[in-house]
Amino acid sequence: MRIVAVTGFQQLTAANLAASFALTPVKQAGTGQAPNAAYMTASATAVRYTDDGTTTPTAAIGICLPVGVAPFLYQGNLANFRAILESGTPTLDVTYLLVSD
Repeated sequence: MRIVAVTGFQQLTAANLAASFALTPVKQAGTGQAPNAAYMTASATAVRYTDDGTTTPTAAIGICLPVGVAPFLYQGNLANFRAILESGTPTLDVTYLLVSD
């Protein structure tokens, strides 16, 4: 896998993450290509996410994205990704990427 382009950035705060929140992928300027991956990091407190398109994450349900780990490379379906705060006031930073094999 190689990163072809960074297409945009989104920061989700506790206000966004108080309820299950979807990503808003940013298309690459000039080409309009949609991202197919994202680097993510959580700050302050952990975030939980689901990506099956069916399960709504809660503070106890979903995959935990802890604080203090290297950026997480997500390569699933960005349209199905939903995140929620686990507790406290987290920030989820998302860098959208266009990757190829």
